[in-house]
Amino acid sequence: MTEDSMTDLERAKKLVRDTYREEIKLGLRHISKIIQKETFGLGSPIDLAFKLGIAPDIRKNVHKQIDLILDNAIELDSDDEIEILTNGNFDNYMKYDLTISYLRKRHKAFNEIKNIVKEIFKHRIIVAHQLLNAYKKGNFVTYEELARLALPNREEAEEALNNEIDLSNKVISIVKNNPDIIFAPVILQDFGLIIVEQLLNYGNNRKKSNLDKIYDNNGGN
Repeated sequence: MTEDSMTDLERAKKLVRDTYREEIKLGLRHISKIIQKETFGLGSPIDLAFKLGIAPDIRKNVHKQIDLILDNAIELDSDDEIEILTNGNFDNYMKYDLTISYLRKRHKAFNEIKNIVKEIFKHRIIVAHQLLNAYKKGNFVTYEELARLALPNREEAEEALNNEIDLSNKVISIVKNNPDIIFAPVILQDFGLIIVEQLLNYGNNRKKSNLDKIYDNNGGN
């Protein structure tokens, strides 16, 4: 399908999907640098294990999560449906979740984290729904233009972002207070935490800096 033959909704979906995937690529590159620093440089066994085994799995699974979020965002027609969509698709979403994949399911803190991840899933569907339906409000070429159509007011965008950051920070705090929840030998638990914490924090920081790109340089409010 050529870009000219795409519907506005398909163009919006492609922009959002490509933007999200690019952020994951940058996040994994950032984690690789952190691991190299923590393990004395390029080519350490842990660095190679991350690049050759862990990173490709993370990329594949997060891509599946992105597609699931976007598909549910398209299905969402009213506020009443968000709980139905979230509950009906969360098990599938959870299979691909980075945080959940590193955790012991029988740990006492697991259900608390699971419930927070579910809230993150719901939040992401709502944000994606706003982005995908923004084509109805005007013309767009770039992701930044689409984002401004979805949320013309920067304060609204910051509130939505801060809500997700708060949820992510709760997950990190619980994991830090329960390091044995990480499904790895004790010697590798710190690296499991590094991967989870760094990817969440890096992603949130990137989203903050992207707000500047979306609003400050383009006449946003």
